[in-house]
Amino acid sequence: MRFPRRILPLFTLLLSLSDGAAVEIRIATFNVRLGLGSAGESERDSAQAVIARVNPDIIGLQEVYSADRAGNPSDLDDLAASLNYPHVFIP
Repeated sequence: MRFPRRILPLFTLLLSLSDGAAVEIRIATFNVRLGLGSAGESERDSAQAVIARVNPDIIGLQEVYSADRAGNPSDLDDLAASLNYPHVFIP
């Protein structure tokens, strides 16, 4: 399997933060199934609750779109802000 070039800078940064000692990092992946809803919608609120409970250092979300099927902007920005996570969208 080929290592994605876009991920390499993240791992390089994580390695540079270490002084050689083991560093514990909690990584999670979550398939949101057909995109995120808006705040107040059960799917979006459920995703937020699960991510908050797991409290990962790094999370990968699958089936998150840059816009929904109607062309409205994604609610990824709102979800990330509500959980105090910086984020990058990689299609």
